[in-house]
Formats: sequence, C-alpha cells, structure tokens
Amino acid sequence: MRDVVPFSPPAEVDFDAGTRPYWEALREGALSIQRCAHCHAFRTPPSRYCPHCRSTEDEWPRLSGRARLYTYTIVALDRRDAEGPVYVAGLACPEEAPDTKVFCNIVDCTLDQIVIDMPLELVATEAGTDAARFRPAPATAQGGR
Repeated sequence: MRDVVPFSPPAEVDFDAGTRPYWEALREGALSIQRCAHCHAFRTPPSRYCPHCRSTEDEWPRLSGRARLYTYTIVALDRRDAEGPVYVAGLACPEEAPDTKVFCNIVDCTLDQIVIDMPLELVATEAGTDAARFRPAPATAQGGR
C-alpha cells in the first residue's frame, strides 16, 4: 500500500493582505474563508468585490473545519517508484459553505480510504505555509452520509 504524505512546498508562501486572514487562520489550526458582509456569499479565491452583489465589504468568519471531499487527484512524488509515497491534492466543500471549494491536501489515510463526498476534518498545518490539510473524519461527525 502506498503511503499518503503531506505536500510540503519548497518555500514559504508569499501571501498578501487579500489572503492574510486565510493563512493566519491555518497557522492557528482553523479555517477562515472570505464572505461578503452584505449578501453573505462565501467566495474563493478571495477578491476585492463580491461577484454576487458587487459589495467591497467582506468578513472572514472562522469555520468549523468540517468539510466534504468534492474531488481529488493523486500525485506521485517519483513516477518511477510504483510503491513510493504520493500526496493527494483535492477540493473540499466546507460544511458552512457547501457550494465553495477550498484547495487542500488530504492526509492521515491510505489511498483506498479516499472517496468522493467523504467527510473531512481540518488538520493543523506547520506554520500555515501550505494548503489546508484535511483528514478523513468519522461519518457520524456530519450526519453519517
């Protein structure tokens, strides 16, 4: 069975003021996504104005860290090694914003455990320098779907 490993970027992420709340929340073990303060629509990636109502006012609420896996891809770190480690990049839909997709890294599992729509829970990242990390959550955490 191939090991699933966390993705580690080669350098620290260079974030700007528009994404700073996202990275700071990850550093603190939380998930925060930009939301329009006027119509309350979540949006990713962050933008200066809401695509729904055009408001420039936003907020960054802290979310529960529970999500569902929307899609994923398996990336082999060394294609020549059929048994070598891989990392899994995916898109997760947060429980509070099911129509919003967050780029993430799936960790703490084997490849055969990964299925579309599986419940996920946020994992604290190392210094908030990479994508959000999620691991499989118990099915009862989100209604057992």
